[in-house]
Amino acid sequence: MAGIALTLLLLAAVAGYALRLARPASEAVRLRNAWRLQPSERSDFAWIPPQFPPGFNVERRPATEEFRAIAATVGVGAIDGDWNKALALAQHLTERAEDKGAIQADPSTSYRLIRRGYGYCADFVKVFLALAHASGLCARQWGFSFDGFGGHGHTIVELFDRQRGRWVMVDVYNNFHFVDAETGEQFLAPGETGEIILRAPQLMSGYWNNPAETAAALRRHGDGGPWLHTGDLGYLDADSYMFIVDRQKDLIKTSGYQVWPREVEEAIASHPAVSEVGVAGIPDAKKGEAVKAWVVLRAGQTVSEADLRAFCRDTLAPYKVPSHIDFRENLPKTMVGKVLRRALRDGG
Repeated sequence: MAGIALTLLLLAAVAGYALRLARPASEAVRLRNAWRLQPSERSDFAWIPPQFPPGFNVERRPATEEFRAIAATVGVGAIDGDWNKALALAQHLTERAEDKGAIQADPSTSYRLIRRGYGYCADFVKVFLALAHASGLCARQWGFSFDGFGGHGHTIVELFDRQRGRWVMVDVYNNFHFVDAETGEQFLAPGETGEIILRAPQLMSGYWNNPAETAAALRRHGDGGPWLHTGDLGYLDADSYMFIVDRQKDLIKTSGYQVWPREVEEAIASHPAVSEVGVAGIPDAKKGEAVKAWVVLRAGQTVSEADLRAFCRDTLAPYKVPSHIDFRENLPKTMVGKVLRRALRDGG
C-alpha cells in the first residue's frame, strides 16, 4: 500500500509540474489546492492585476457586438464601479429566471432562452461572462464539483473589483438570504449577522431516509420552494458583499455575549510566535461557556499565556479574550487540514 501511495504522489507531483507549464500559474495553484496535495499559502491568492491578470486572455473570449449591444441596453456604461456593473448584469439575467431546465448551448442561444425562463447555473455563468467581458470587466468562471450547498455541484463567477483591489465571488444564479440564527425565521437587514439560507432549483429534495434532518435543513419561508439552512453565519455589508463569519454550531455564548471562534483564532494567529490555533467554547459554571484556545507555537518560539492574552486585548473585546490557553504540539485535523474544534472541545 505504501508503494502505491508513493507512486500516486509522484504522479500528482509530475502532473502539477506539467500543469504549471501548460497553464497560467494562478490556475495551477487553484487546481493544486483543489486536490489538497499541499496547504495553500496566502500569497497564492494575493496576485492583483492592474487591468487583467497575466494569462487572463487565455480564458477570456473576445466580446461580440451582440453582447456589447445587450450591455448597452442594460446601461452598464453609465454605472460606476465594477461591482455595481456586475450586479446590474446579474439582475438583468435573473429577472425572469424560472426552473424550466438546462440549456447547454452557445452564449447567444443561451441568452435568448434565459430571457424566456430557461437555464441552469452553468448557463447563467456562461452568458454572464460574455456580458462581463463585453462590459470590460475582469471576470471568470469558478466551479465547485462537490455538494457543498445541498445541490448537485455549483458554478459561480470570480470578479476582480478594480476599485477595491480584490477578488470577489458573484453568484449569478442562486438566491441567498440571512435569517435570525436563533429562530431561523426573521429575514435580516444588511449588516446584521445571521444564518445563511439558500434557494435554487438544483437543491436536494432531502436526506436519504432521514425526515428529521430534512425538516431541519429545508424550510419554507413564504411562497416558492424550500430554503436550505446552511448552518453558516454571515452578513451583507452596505455594498452587498457577503462575509461568512463562522459555523453556527461553533458559536460561543459567554456571559450573554456571542463570540465567533474564527475572529479569536485570527487574532491569535497574527502573533509571530504562533503556528496554529483552534478556539472553542468549554462549559463554565458562571459564564455558561468560556473561550478556550489551543495553540501550537512555531519551532524555537516561546510566549506565555499571560503575554498571549495581553496581545489579544489589543484587537479583541474583553469578553472575547480566551479565559484558558492550552499549548499543544499539534492539533486534531480533518484529512484536508482543517482544525477539528469539536475534538478540541470534547478533549478538554
